[in-house]
This record gives sequence, structure tokens and C-alpha cells, in this order.
Amino acid sequence: MSNHAGLTNEFLDSARRCSRRSTHVLMAIQVFSILLAAMLVNSVKWNWTESRFHLAQNARTCLGSGTVKPFAPPLSETDRKDAREFLYDERYDSVDVADLMKQLKHFRFENVTTFPIPFTGVRVDVNALGLVAGIGLSVLLGWLYLSLARERHNLPLIEEKLGPDGIHILCMESFFNPETCEAPLPRTHQRFRRFLPAFALAFPAILLGFIIVNDLLTFERGYRVNPDMTIFNTTGEAVFLFWTLLFVCLSVREYVEMRRWWLSYPARAQKPVAN
Repeated sequence: MSNHAGLTNEFLDSARRCSRRSTHVLMAIQVFSILLAAMLVNSVKWNWTESRFHLAQNARTCLGSGTVKPFAPPLSETDRKDAREFLYDERYDSVDVADLMKQLKHFRFENVTTFPIPFTGVRVDVNALGLVAGIGLSVLLGWLYLSLARERHNLPLIEEKLGPDGIHILCMESFFNPETCEAPLPRTHQRFRRFLPAFALAFPAILLGFIIVNDLLTFERGYRVNPDMTIFNTTGEAVFLFWTLLFVCLSVREYVEMRRWWLSYPARAQKPVAN
């Protein structure tokens, strides 16, 4: 009897660890996606660093210092006005503007044109952001799909072997159940719980799509710098976008199946047991 109880507890603990693993992997995906979103914002043409650099360039032109770039269009009245107000607000002279340009150039090289891979100390060129994002999201979403599939298959087994007590314990561990086991949630919270997991699963694919669109818009600039790597990155992004979308769809399917199971469980639990 004790051996049977021990095996039952081990089975329940394994199912709880699987539910927690799904939640932890989903959290890791969201953290990674937020880091990618920050890198994307820093890499687009209209980011804050580029805007400051452009304003400092215009200020230097207004002061008559520095070398005028060949083929540079003349400053518009709006640009001149913004540059003069910038010089007035910051109390900058030509020396200050030159120092600011040097600092912005260094900052742009360190934090805009390259980005670090966390926990490795390796820096990667920003043009490889889409490829790195595709590889990382494909691996994490594949791991999430396997965890969700295992969690979904555990539900009927727990119901059959342990009954309502086991389901109650597992319910408190699962992020993907539509209700809590303590008390019914308010209607607004129910809608939020229904929307949040679906958004969390779809957000990485949407973000990767934005990264690839940005790379396509700047394809010519990258091609001028390194044609071979630009074509390689674009091809790799397309491949990993496919795998990302595939794992997102599979994960959403597992989530929908789990949601149906959780919603149908109260009706099954209330059925009288046949003698």
C-alpha cells in the first residue's frame, strides 16, 4: 500500500513539475521577446540615438564647424530651427558639439550596431538580429510545445488515477487553466485569463515578423556592406520564421485542447459514479 502511495505521489509531483515547466518556459520566451523588442527599437532608422546624432550633425553645420558631407542635402528651415534651439537649450558651443558627436559615435557602435548575447559575453552585429531571434524563439517555442503536450496528456491520467484531489492540486500549478480552483473569477478576469495565454503564445511570432520586415526594408544597405551574409541572414530568417510559426500553432492547439478539458471537467466531476 505504501509503495502504491509513493508511486502516486511521484506521479503527481512529476505532473506538477511539467505544469511549472510550461509556465517557466513561457516566461523565458516573454523575457527573450522583450529583449529582442528593445534591440529592434534601437536598430530602426528612427531610434533615439540616431535622432540625437542627426540633431548634433545639424548643430555642427549651423555652427560652421566640421566637414560638410558630400551629396548631403541642404538643411531645411525646420532642421535649422531645431538645431538652433538645441544649441540654446544645452548651451553648447562648437567644442561641446564635437565632443557630443564623438560620444554618440562610440555609443552607436557599442549599443546600436552590435548587441550582446546574454550570459555569453559575445556581441553580434545588429544585421544578424533576425537570425539570432529566429533560432532562439524556435528552440524555446519547440520546448514549450513539448511541455504543453506533456501537460495536456497528464490531465486525463490525473483525473483517472487520482480523481478530484489530484486535479485540484494540478489546477493550482497550471498557468493555462481557465479558472482557479479556489473560487470563480470575476467576468473581467476570466476574459483576461482567456486572452493572456493566447497573446503570450502569439507575441514572439509577431515580433519576429516585425524584425524580418525591418531587415527587408534595409536589405539594400546590408547588401552593399556584405552581400553574402545579407542573403544568408534573409534565408535563415525565412526558415526559422516557418519553424516559429509552426511551433506557435502547435502550442496554441495544445492550449485550446487544455482549455476545453478544463472547461468540461466540472460537468464530468458532477456525474454520479455508477455502482
